[in-house]
Amino acid sequence: MRIVLPVLAVASAFVAPHRRLGIDRMRRHSSAFEGETERGDLEPVPKAAAKEARTLLNATWHYAWERRGEVTTRARRVARDCRDVASEVTDYAAASAYLSRAHVAAWAQAGTCLAMVLVVAASLASSSAAARPLGVGSFGGARALAARGVAGLYGVGFLMALRQNRALVGSRGLSPATATLDSVATRRTTWRRRVEAAPTLLWFCYQGKELDAPKKRVSLDAGLDVVAASGLACAAPLFLFGAGGGPGWLALAGCYACYLSLATVGAPFYSYGWESQLLETTALCLLPQSPQWLGVLAFRWLCFKIMLGAGLIKLRARGRATDGWFDLSAMSTFFETQPLPGPLSRRLHFLPKAAHRFATASNHVIELFAPALLPLGLALSCVGGAVGGLGRAATAGYGLVHILFQGALVASGNLSFLNYLTMVPALMCFDDAFLGAAGPGAAAPFLQRTLVDAPLAVALGALLLWLNRPTYENLAAPARRGDLDGRRPPRQAMNSTFDRVVDVRPAYRALGLSDDAPRPVNLRAFRLANAFGAFGSVNDRKNALVIEGKRDGKGEDWREYDFRALPADPTAKLRQVSPWHWRLDWQLWISACRGRDATTERWFLTLLHKLATNDEATSSLLNENPFAAGDPPSQVRVSQYTYKFAPLDDPDGRVWTREQSGVLLKPTNAASLKAALDK
Repeated sequence: MRIVLPVLAVASAFVAPHRRLGIDRMRRHSSAFEGETERGDLEPVPKAAAKEARTLLNATWHYAWERRGEVTTRARRVARDCRDVASEVTDYAAASAYLSRAHVAAWAQAGTCLAMVLVVAASLASSSAAARPLGVGSFGGARALAARGVAGLYGVGFLMALRQNRALVGSRGLSPATATLDSVATRRTTWRRRVEAAPTLLWFCYQGKELDAPKKRVSLDAGLDVVAASGLACAAPLFLFGAGGGPGWLALAGCYACYLSLATVGAPFYSYGWESQLLETTALCLLPQSPQWLGVLAFRWLCFKIMLGAGLIKLRARGRATDGWFDLSAMSTFFETQPLPGPLSRRLHFLPKAAHRFATASNHVIELFAPALLPLGLALSCVGGAVGGLGRAATAGYGLVHILFQGALVASGNLSFLNYLTMVPALMCFDDAFLGAAGPGAAAPFLQRTLVDAPLAVALGALLLWLNRPTYENLAAPARRGDLDGRRPPRQAMNSTFDRVVDVRPAYRALGLSDDAPRPVNLRAFRLANAFGAFGSVNDRKNALVIEGKRDGKGEDWREYDFRALPADPTAKLRQVSPWHWRLDWQLWISACRGRDATTERWFLTLLHKLATNDEATSSLLNENPFAAGDPPSQVRVSQYTYKFAPLDDPDGRVWTREQSGVLLKPTNAASLKAALDK
């Protein structure tokens, strides 16, 4: 026990210094192992239970001691990885600043702004600790806010699903969900293997003839609506009223199951990185609240890998393309070429070049340097005392920088609910004292903390480490130089998930039950640990696809289809639509970046066919269908235009100027499109 107690004391200090937790208090608790107490608030513990707890702790210690060599090797590897990534980041920043004095000034200004925010955060952390000392180191308020924030985003997501799913992934949509289910059902013969490959509740309403299950009465379209409505029913009460304990946990689990069901079958319209990020964030919200350090550290790791991944994907684009991040010119075109510009984007685009350099350098400082405050704050917090207070201030400073950065991105464009979602894990940088929450509640009984909570937390922590190992390798491996043996370093993946196979057959063989061992299960489709990144390169011009239709007859002209978030009209005002997500408009922006290749994709040809036949569901996704009042067009075509922001004082009141750069798909009719789809 003399060895275990200091280890547990350090673990309790992982999150933040807490005046009520320490080695002295743990030693007083340890007296319960002998059935006696020094204070009346510590309950006596039976000797049998104390012996069982001692046996469990000793077994854990011996297991770790026997594998100390492996642990030491991995710790050294992590240390080398930290050194290599830090060297990569500092070399990049130095080389960028070396380009000119203007670049040095931009980097210096960005660093100064970061320091100013940290000073403000330190002041707030100090004053909040003095005003509410009981809340220091307690994160119940942050956990509650995170759960409600996630529930609110789920509410938006399920409302979008009810509004758009039938037209996008319904049985007669642009990319029917039945295509995914049919493909999986053909390759997987059992229900278990099908759910592993495509975990979705829509299997219950799948009516494929090859299924062994009885035919279901609910159609796919109704199933999509039922799943979305069920998810909304789980999310709305949790967001509006909050819920703790079992009801809140079940509500979040229901949201996760419903949204995963839609995201699994919604490609390409559910293939964005924030879908996986929402699911992973929900999984972390489902972690037990006692002990609290597990959930807090997991959320902070999510913050760390999101921001550092976004920064490294930009850094590692150097040399592959003229991306603008290295020479600090990215923001000169980003506000114009981003997917859906917002009301402020045009004004930001016409700011002086020095402001754009400062904005780009600030992006680098926040994504590449600021995440180091999280492990620094954790290390200082473990010391305790005044040094621990500095760790708390550093962690709160990062959280403040993180949230302000995401707020700036919300104001400058429309990136769906991504930025709102990315704010959620940063809440775990603020304890109850900082947030002004009520503070810690009653502690769980000592036996529960020792025999249930601690082993469960260790098991879940080990599971999270195992799940996140590929994401760690994705961040660290490209920076390794000494272990390549002449090979090129691997490229960092962006917005990806990885195979994580659970194989229990060795355990079954050890128990002599090898005949009954289940087959390995791959957890990849559940999106529990993912790699993130955004805008590894920035386009230097904004290309847009303009779909036009024309009726036969004399005097008929080509008319443009107007989409809700991507209007073709150069005079259309820019709107703020986030956190709402018009999925078709986003997919059209991606297609415009791909050029002519995108016009051969099946969903795109289906879109053209439905526009050529005046499909009602597809027309509901448009801002305006120029042929809604009469006969459908006899021909459709796809042109590509280059859009540029018009000057702020444009005499014609235009927002954009545009120039046609080509015709990607020549005029065709509904019959030709139908024949192409039937091939």
